[in-house]
Amino acid sequence: NPIHRLMMWRVAAANKISSLYLFLVTEGYHEMVRFCLVHARVWDVPKDVRMVQISAFFGHSAGMDLFLENDGNYSLQSSITDRLEAAMLGAAEAGRISDLRGYWDS
Repeated sequence: NPIHRLMMWRVAAANKISSLYLFLVTEGYHEMVRFCLVHARVWDVPKDVRMVQISAFFGHSAGMDLFLENDGNYSLQSSITDRLEAAMLGAAEAGRISDLRGYWDS
């Protein structure tokens, strides 16, 4: 039954929602991340910090803008200090020295 399969997919997807965010940030789908930030509202402090660190690691400047320069359409649970530290850690892990300097100066 197609309806039953759809319902089972939704239940399984609800349990793996953090995996979806990891995929979106890692692959650079930042407009989808913005949509989720505005509409889904399932963010918490560890998830905020993890998303910033991943964006910094892969050098996704659009993702960094989402988390470091909030335009007021969504709320983040973590502090700007936590997010900046995560950005520095992600840039350092990837060896992005110029990005690390930029985060350090801000």
